[in-house]
Amino acid sequence: MRHFLLLPLIAGIGYAVGTLFIKRAAAHGVGPWRTAFVCNMAVAVFSLPFFLLGAGGSLPWGKWYQPVIAAATFFIGQIFTFYAIEKGELSIATPILGTKVIFVALLTLLLIGVAVPLKLWLAAFLTAFSLVLLGGGKATDGSRRKFWLTALWAGLAAFHFGVTDTLAQKWAPGWGGARFSSVVFLVCALLSLGLIPFFHAPLRALKGEGRKYLMWGMVVAAGQGAILYYAIGRYGHATSINVVYNFRALATILLVWIVGHWFGNREGEAGHGVMARRLIGSALLLFSIGLVMS
Repeated sequence: MRHFLLLPLIAGIGYAVGTLFIKRAAAHGVGPWRTAFVCNMAVAVFSLPFFLLGAGGSLPWGKWYQPVIAAATFFIGQIFTFYAIEKGELSIATPILGTKVIFVALLTLLLIGVAVPLKLWLAAFLTAFSLVLLGGGKATDGSRRKFWLTALWAGLAAFHFGVTDTLAQKWAPGWGGARFSSVVFLVCALLSLGLIPFFHAPLRALKGEGRKYLMWGMVVAAGQGAILYYAIGRYGHATSINVVYNFRALATILLVWIVGHWFGNREGEAGHGVMARRLIGSALLLFSIGLVMS
């Protein structure tokens, strides 16, 4: 077993917890723009220690465009993600976000020229199929429009995050591994300043439950994001890491089902057919993770 794969597993669980808080904050009118701003600022702070963890030597500032491009794709992916979470349903958005692993496998071959082993291709497609089953096939309120909007936002986010992960695997070694991720998140924080004009109310207007849930979501989401991109920047293996990270889909559905009502989330009130599909999807997902970690 490659022990670094425990990092995306931890990040996946953190993602599931963080999105529950963020979804609850959205119910209090926080909005995707303020959510993205706060989370991006937090992950920049969390990633600062990566400068110390990276390899020695000066940073290749002559290649400044590398972290800027990676930050731009991550930033766009964040916006689509928070739209999917706020406007859609977690049990739909999170599985579709997991299809990022397919984009990573394809882009690794196209942009880096590294052949992805057959075992990883099998794991990638199995996990993508399992995520469709985990999503339950439709939105719990029966709205086709809501389902397809959620799928659209989450699919666009998955693509942009796939680009980010592949670029991190390609360019991070030249920056000293994890230091690349730190620079990316700092640039992303700067890009987030452009969101301020779109706030429907200033951050200081956040009070009570909305503020509390956003703060918790910010801390957990930023922490898991920093862990994930530290793992990719430090160890590479973006496809393997993303297959394991997709444990977040199962973790999200379990949390929604078991404790979702604590957060005012009613997605867990699904029928037996939906739960049967999710159990099959869970088995496939765990098998895929086992393939990668073996």
